[in-house]
Amino acid sequence: MVPGITCHVHCTKAAFLLKVLVSSPGGQAQTTGCPDRYVYHQPSRLCYKAFDDRTTYIGAVSRCSSDGGTLAMPRDNPTNDFLIGLKNAVDVNGWFRFGLTYHEQEGVWMWDDNVPLGDFTAWGPGEPNDDGGDSEDCAEYFPEFWFKKNTWNDGSCTEAGKFICQVSPPGRSPDGSSQPPTEPPTQPATPPATQPPTEPATQPTTTATQSYTTEGKSDMTQI
Repeated sequence: MVPGITCHVHCTKAAFLLKVLVSSPGGQAQTTGCPDRYVYHQPSRLCYKAFDDRTTYIGAVSRCSSDGGTLAMPRDNPTNDFLIGLKNAVDVNGWFRFGLTYHEQEGVWMWDDNVPLGDFTAWGPGEPNDDGGDSEDCAEYFPEFWFKKNTWNDGSCTEAGKFICQVSPPGRSPDGSSQPPTEPPTQPATPPATQPPTEPATQPTTTATQSYTTEGKSDMTQI
């Protein structure tokens, strides 16, 4: 839970989520520019939503894609803390998947935008441990009420779990950076049609002629 926030028996999930967002660093309860029930996170400039539904990794990717986004990618501590507050507001006992998977061929963990995992990590003690053999290739959050609470775990990609999506607000790229406005295409100016110069009318020269006949042939002689 976020320090200083409690939810009693009659506290609704929506009201508790609002408290979490207001107290979380960078969290904003307003959803201007974000899809329905997504919350804007100022530091990352992205919208996030923790889903109370359970599905596989592939199902979660599809669900996030239908909203125009991806599974959440907590690349830094502020974003990671924000997502922890977001998921705990939905279910403190839930395992929430995010967009980080292990690529066997490369032998590295990769974010869902194909960027390798960087310096920031939040693995739980002894994680990732591939406890299930070769099947634990999808990262997820430990529940709040777990001895490794809110840290990262390598879990099964095929086991149904809850998940967190991220979406870019309008005018921003998937990583949250701003995009220049798109200018409408312009048509090249059409020069006015030009008419060929008009030549003054000329009168044919009239020459007086006289006709006479020589040896049966007609001939014309100019005078």
